[in-house]
Amino acid sequence: MYEISKQRRIFELGSLGLAVLIVAGITIPSFFNALKDVRGHECRNRLMLIAECLHELAVGKNIKPGERICSRFELNDLMLEKQDRAMHAVRLGAEPDCPDTGDFEVNLFLQEDGMIPFPKCTLGTEERNIEKHYHTLEGWEPAWKDEMLQRGRQLLEAAEKARKAEAEKATDRIDLSGEMNAEPKEGATP
Repeated sequence: MYEISKQRRIFELGSLGLAVLIVAGITIPSFFNALKDVRGHECRNRLMLIAECLHELAVGKNIKPGERICSRFELNDLMLEKQDRAMHAVRLGAEPDCPDTGDFEVNLFLQEDGMIPFPKCTLGTEERNIEKHYHTLEGWEPAWKDEMLQRGRQLLEAAEKARKAEAEKATDRIDLSGEMNAEPKEGATP
């Protein structure tokens, strides 16, 4: 009877151990997948915050295409203002930028079309992240995109008109041989 009881305990302990291993084998990978999803979603939210702050600074300062929008310090200050003080504050240049293992790449110059450059995360190129739109702003259409593009076109047109007016002014003052005209053309300013 002693032998049966000992064998039964060993069987019970083995069954219990097997059950724990099965549960752990299912829950631990699920936990890490869920953790990756949460980190990817938080990274996307941080990238959107940076893009919103860059937009606000570019419009507020009336930045022209190709010009620097702001310094990293100005961007960090605005991001701190926009965030809830109770949550973990995101600051560029502080480690880590991305809640996962990635780093942010932020271009602080307005693009030639007048649109702000979207910040990028180094993990945004992984296939799993692209499919789920994690660590990237792919597929994100901000409400102010059309406004920024229209503003950029207007600024480029104004710059082109100013350049043409300056070129006309210069050609009115110089003849084809390259010498200065003795008398400026009628309507031209000397």
